[in-house]
Amino acid sequence: MIRISRYSSLLRDHGIVSLLNAPIAIDGVVWGVMEVDSTRPEAFDEDDQRFLVAFSLILALAVRHRQGQSERESKAEEMGRRLAQAETYMQEQNHRVRNYFQMILSILGSRSRRAASGQARTELEEVMERVTAIGLAHDLLTVESGQSVLDAATYLDALCLGIERSMADEVRIERDLEPVQLRPDRAVPLGLILNELVMNCIKYAVKERPDAFIKVRFRSDLGTAEAMLSVQDNGPGMGEQRLGSLGLRLVRSLAGQLSGRITVDSSSAGTLVTLIFPMIE
Repeated sequence: MIRISRYSSLLRDHGIVSLLNAPIAIDGVVWGVMEVDSTRPEAFDEDDQRFLVAFSLILALAVRHRQGQSERESKAEEMGRRLAQAETYMQEQNHRVRNYFQMILSILGSRSRRAASGQARTELEEVMERVTAIGLAHDLLTVESGQSVLDAATYLDALCLGIERSMADEVRIERDLEPVQLRPDRAVPLGLILNELVMNCIKYAVKERPDAFIKVRFRSDLGTAEAMLSVQDNGPGMGEQRLGSLGLRLVRSLAGQLSGRITVDSSSAGTLVTLIFPMIE
């Protein structure tokens, strides 16, 4: 706050003989000046000075607040533009990857049809099932907070539905699935494990049995940050592993990718395979 004894001709022309002013300073930068004028000599006292200083500080705070709000709005707009660009890029990438999966499936299907033996044809069809499971996970990806995720219940349900349709609805898979958001690196091995376990049930446990059933259950525990997938059938139980069969080896390998653990409970009344794994690692 300063008192001006020398003033411009403009003020003199209007009869101003005393004035007070206070700078409006924001982060060390003067944005303007608050000024009061009077035609009376010695019109302002110490209270007027304190009032003008306080008012200039309030105005500076208001300007700084608006400046900060404008900066936040600008950052939000920029973030919105970046997210839109990322979404567009992801859509383009999804389209390309989907085409790649279709190309791979087409090649595998062609080779399966030209396979020299039934064993080779079966193995190629199994590979196609796994590629389809991975492709389906890719199709169901969404973006949340800049991270790709997919709903495990939707994914597992779609896999079961695809298997039922491939079997001409001769097999019914009972599902009890909890919606849980998983990253792709968690969801894809999970889907491959489900595909392998259900197909094994169909091939070795419930095929051509009118009373047969397959039950798939998926649950999460927020307390332990773990999830559980179980596949159960009422077949004759697991016998000796057939020569050349991957059996549970592939399932255990995929479970290892999830840092999960597999338990198998098998008897003449059926088989229950359970996978427990951390949802985030």
